[in-house]
Amino acid sequence: MRYKDKRGYLYEVRPGIGENQWKVFYWKPRKDGDLSVGWHGSRSFHWWPTQTQAEGELMSVVMARGWKEVEADPPASPAVQEVIADGSSY
Repeated sequence: MRYKDKRGYLYEVRPGIGENQWKVFYWKPRKDGDLSVGWHGSRSFHWWPTQTQAEGELMSVVMARGWKEVEADPPASPAVQEVIADGSSY
């Protein structure tokens, strides 16, 4: 599940490097609307040995702050949208 806060940041649980490491990551959109910056581990959340535990921590924040669930894939950047619209390739 992916959630969006009031600032437009996206949050979801992702695996870490190695086994049994799960954490909430965030995606901060750039001011120009480009979403190609990437995901970053949130320092506000803990590392957990199971995905379920990490999702539980995220859900407690989602409920407390009223974040909204969003589609799993963020929209493409304006440059990628232009290429898609033109039917051209990179």
